[in-house]
Amino acid sequence: MKETSPLLAIALTHVHVGAEGSRGVVDLPIIRDPFGIPFIPASSFKGSLKSSLARKFRCLDSGGRVKCEVKKSENQSNKKENVNTCNLICCLLGHEPEDTEKGASKLILGDLYPLFIPFPSLNDVFAYATSPYLLSRAKLNGIDLNIDPNSIKNKEKKKVFVELEKFEAVELDDEIEERMARVLGSKKEDISNLIPFLQHTKVYLFEDADIVNIIEKALFRVTRIRLNYRKKTVQRGGVWKEEYLPHGTVFTGLIGTRGFENEYCESSSDNNNKKVSEEEELMTLVKEEPIEVLKRLLSKDNKTRGPVEFDLALGGKETLGKGMLKFLLR
Repeated sequence: MKETSPLLAIALTHVHVGAEGSRGVVDLPIIRDPFGIPFIPASSFKGSLKSSLARKFRCLDSGGRVKCEVKKSENQSNKKENVNTCNLICCLLGHEPEDTEKGASKLILGDLYPLFIPFPSLNDVFAYATSPYLLSRAKLNGIDLNIDPNSIKNKEKKKVFVELEKFEAVELDDEIEERMARVLGSKKEDISNLIPFLQHTKVYLFEDADIVNIIEKALFRVTRIRLNYRKKTVQRGGVWKEEYLPHGTVFTGLIGTRGFENEYCESSSDNNNKKVSEEEELMTLVKEEPIEVLKRLLSKDNKTRGPVEFDLALGGKETLGKGMLKFLLR
């Protein structure tokens, strides 16, 4: 990758990004990696990001897909729209399924992995859990909290009760917000606003051998039913159990750039027009700074050189208020 920018996210509500099949007593489990760690696949992140931008700039066609190539005549009715904006979205985030020959996206999006998972504790009622593996994943994404994973072996351990089971862990210091702010080029206040729990919640570093067990205890599981509205009784087969990552979970991710472009990255501006629009400026900027262009599309004022905050809905059950995340992209 030519250039990368780390991002931080927090689950504002429970998150369900489903996996195929059932898992034990859970009919609709969340997706996990081979080590048993839940995560949000890049495909879900990228799809949500693309559809969010397409709705924001009115780039959806009647079939609900992104209009990557918009003719000028289609935009004359609304001065706020520009022929280049929809092209920019497909330049950055890729073509639609029917346009495979146009080329892949200019940006690369990574999986979103949990860094801190909230869990119920008899010690503190509510606390965050992490492990050397999760810290290493965050470091690969560009968020290095300067925490030595070996500290769990060298420092004095504390007995932590997760539900009724006892584990040993190292309590991390209270400088996590400052370290996050330094890595993301933001202020400590920005991190505090994004993740308010960190101000008054302890963070424990557990062994990798224990973290999967702790995450399993932290997951939120709910049994749902489907009613017969006439009889007010449960329909046959209308009982199932769903699984969620709890709200307050902190994720890390990465957005990178490729050294290639697709056809949508070509500017469609009129070279004879001396007055260059804002969108046409972005079409020029996207060749050298595609992540900056993405940040401007996501920002409210369309002009930024610093970190940018944005919200997305990821996974299923959106109409039930699930899957709402807030992001901070460097």
